[in-house]
Amino acid sequence: MVHRRLAATRPATAVIGPTDSNSTDRSQPPARNSTCDMIYTMTTPTNEPHLVALLMFEDMDLLDFGGPYEVLLTANRLAERDGGQPPFRVLTVSPDGGPVTAYGGVGLQPHGRADQVTDAAAVVIPGAIAIDRVCADPQITTTVAQLADTAEITTSICTG
Repeated sequence: MVHRRLAATRPATAVIGPTDSNSTDRSQPPARNSTCDMIYTMTTPTNEPHLVALLMFEDMDLLDFGGPYEVLLTANRLAERDGGQPPFRVLTVSPDGGPVTAYGGVGLQPHGRADQVTDAAAVVIPGAIAIDRVCADPQITTTVAQLADTAEITTSICTG
């Protein structure tokens, strides 16, 4: 599920597949040597990184959280490697700012509390194995609603 709040100040484009970001000819192999076939470009008027908040909560699916986290960090690393600025500022948050334990027992410490996010470009909500229990937790549902109100894009992974 994706919820998008329209904002003219942050245009975004995504190009999926092997391509040179300066070329429109998709029939040719990429002109640059990249370990990743996805090129993601986001621009802002100030060229500041886009804040992306990833919600963490008890019993979340670790892959649903870690996958997007790693993709964003890789996009930052590739941009820096090519001499650019990182396009994303990744912030992990939990409802109360405290540590959480993902399904399977991995403990994680967030960067902060969800209510500290006031203007996110995107919010990512991971799924959970026991999604019915998560959806019945008023702290989580209230946190998701509050984060969605602050974000241009709210997206979920799997059952999130």
